[in-house]
Amino acid sequence: VLVGSDKSSHRCYNDTVMAASIISYLEENGLSRDDQQSFYQLWGNFTLKATDMVHELYKAHDKASSETAGHRKLHIWGGGGEDSTGGSYNMFSLSNVQDYLPPSTFTVQVWDTSEGSIVPSLVKQGYEVILSHTDYVYLDCGNSGYVNAGGYWCQPYHEWYHLYNYVYDVYQLYVKGAGDDDNTAKVLLSSEEFYRGVLGSETLIWTEMVDDVSVSQKLWPRSAALAEALWTNPHSNEQYRRRLQEQQGRQAAAWGRSDAVEATTDNTLWYEAADRMLHWRHRLAERGVAAEALQPTWCRQRESGYCSRPTGTPK
Repeated sequence: VLVGSDKSSHRCYNDTVMAASIISYLEENGLSRDDQQSFYQLWGNFTLKATDMVHELYKAHDKASSETAGHRKLHIWGGGGEDSTGGSYNMFSLSNVQDYLPPSTFTVQVWDTSEGSIVPSLVKQGYEVILSHTDYVYLDCGNSGYVNAGGYWCQPYHEWYHLYNYVYDVYQLYVKGAGDDDNTAKVLLSSEEFYRGVLGSETLIWTEMVDDVSVSQKLWPRSAALAEALWTNPHSNEQYRRRLQEQQGRQAAAWGRSDAVEATTDNTLWYEAADRMLHWRHRLAERGVAAEALQPTWCRQRESGYCSRPTGTPK
């Protein structure tokens, strides 16, 4: 069950017409409309009551059924940072967040950016998290502006190569300290903490500019790239490295392509999956799924990897 808990609007809570009952509650309890903490307290109390309601429903279900699922965690949405204008609130900016969202009860799906994320802090506090950083798995990124010109708020478009490398990149960032700025990058988590705290990942898409006609092209086949990487963990799998080296060797011998044997690195392991992705997209299309094309049909009809090069930086 997703309980929410992200970017609640102060303006909505403070609207004399839309939120008259909330304002009356604040006044009756001596809480100021001008103090953010009043609204945080209100939000926290709502979260506690909602949590109790869900747990009661779980208990009723278990009592009525012959099976008991045991302890169930609730799901919460969260990211880092605060709105400097005071327009919206972030529960995870509170020092006492665990009073409302205890790690024993909640998992957190984190939406902020990979660098500067609250993920390391949450894991250190004992939370389990699901990775959904905007700079990797938001599939609606890269659109044009829908209110005014100048581009969508989330840029750039995320290539499937980028999604394939996602968990590896985040591991390098938090465990190895491999940030963009080598002068400030530091180790934020141990490997044991990372694998204990990170449950997995999920692609996300928002629908300001996506509808039932365009959604399949946004979702597929890019979501499959993340799914394969999560399932196989190719960056820690020597079988993938051997297959990549063998594939590159065959291509180098057949086509005289020296670049095919130069890039057996962690950053280009997506290259080993390129042929599978091409054929997977073809199967989706044959089944009537409007999946986005990855390469011209001519490339799929040639030898494995004929149109691909293990070069460039995934975006």
